[in-house]
Amino acid sequence: MKIVHKKLLFSIVLTLVLSELALRAYSYLHPSVLAYNPSRYSKFKARPGDFTYGFPINSDGFKDQQFTAQRSLNEYRVAAIGDSFVFSMVPYDASFCTVLEKRIQDVNVMNFGVIGTEPEDYVTVLRNDALRYEPDAVIVFIYVGNDFLSKRTKWYDYSALATVLNHTIKALQVYSGQDIRQNYRYHDNMTPFSYADFISTESKYAETYYLSAERFKKEFDRAMKSVYAMRDICAEHRIRFCVVVLPDRIQMEPDLQADVARNLQTPVSAFDYPRPQRMLAKALTAQHITFVDLYKPLADAPKKKFINHDIHFNIYGNRLVAELLPADWFKKD
Repeated sequence: MKIVHKKLLFSIVLTLVLSELALRAYSYLHPSVLAYNPSRYSKFKARPGDFTYGFPINSDGFKDQQFTAQRSLNEYRVAAIGDSFVFSMVPYDASFCTVLEKRIQDVNVMNFGVIGTEPEDYVTVLRNDALRYEPDAVIVFIYVGNDFLSKRTKWYDYSALATVLNHTIKALQVYSGQDIRQNYRYHDNMTPFSYADFISTESKYAETYYLSAERFKKEFDRAMKSVYAMRDICAEHRIRFCVVVLPDRIQMEPDLQADVARNLQTPVSAFDYPRPQRMLAKALTAQHITFVDLYKPLADAPKKKFINHDIHFNIYGNRLVAELLPADWFKKD
């Protein structure tokens, strides 16, 4: 009997080890959110040919028309780099990158947005993807909601098998029939998440506003090193470099602030909501980096700017972003 138990135990251990190795090999060859991968850039980059609201991801893995080395006559190329806000959670035709192309003649705004990334990954996108298309300008979009929060490694992140099991369990609990590749119809009244899930997300991001000054300064400096690295890369290649500061929805909505404070059992007065913009303005000005902060014009806009129960801009919000960017950023000096 003991021999049978030992053989069974050996078989289980061997199966787990082989499964782990196989999943790690698969994840290396085919990066996916469902498997372990140490690189967020590789893990979250879209897969060529997948669909987002009926629009196919291009061969480079981005939500845009196919990129080409050859330029059209008078073309001014702009590489837009950032996270899901640049990728955009609205259809391709309504994203601010596409709207900018319609707004300004002879401008090609190349969408290099990768969902789930942060400033360190933006450097990788610039080096690995954007530079080979020789942009005239690079615009980096900093989202203050989470770009100054370090991504904490979960216990299951160290194992490919545990990562797959964790995502599978979560999918079984919350899956409601929507394709994860956004291959379904968009409309501005859609509600992709419950309000409880939305509050949970904003509660995580709220750490940006109530971390101690010392801890936030450390996270801020870490992120800014990546911004400065991108500035230096662009200077080396004689590329114009600009930064857009995107506000967090919670910064503009007192009712949301109250709900998050209640969820965290923390008084609203403990949150310093203007802190990221205040520190960004000081740092970017000191480094002579061209930037625009969209907080006030977006806060003053009268219409609904966000998807229901979501941090991302709706169609109107994307159009506003496109309209608020300085036109002279898209012209040759």
